[in-house]
Amino acid sequence: MPRALPQLLGNVLDNALSFSPPGGAVKVELAREEGFARVRVDDQGPGIPEAHRERIFDRFFSWRPSEGKEGHSGLGLAIARAIAEGYGGSIRAGERPGGGARLEVRLPASG
Repeated sequence: MPRALPQLLGNVLDNALSFSPPGGAVKVELAREEGFARVRVDDQGPGIPEAHRERIFDRFFSWRPSEGKEGHSGLGLAIARAIAEGYGGSIRAGERPGGGARLEVRLPASG
């Protein structure tokens, strides 16, 4: 596995964990689709307003509805996007059915 991929996945998982309530679940699903490996991460947090679904990947942007930005630099998802795109892939944000956020990473599959 290339060295940057653990950081990409770690940043996405850290983000999901930081938004899920205590005792909440973070679901990770892996699949292969149309020549891509897909990693889908669902959390049970407040979700991401549609207006912020692209902005969360901007450097230094952090949206936290119920807490301050202390300890959150707004860099984790920007770094994750840069890594995904560097490998010819993508990352996008959406909503999890039933509430919460869904981040989906797609990377070219080999073999």
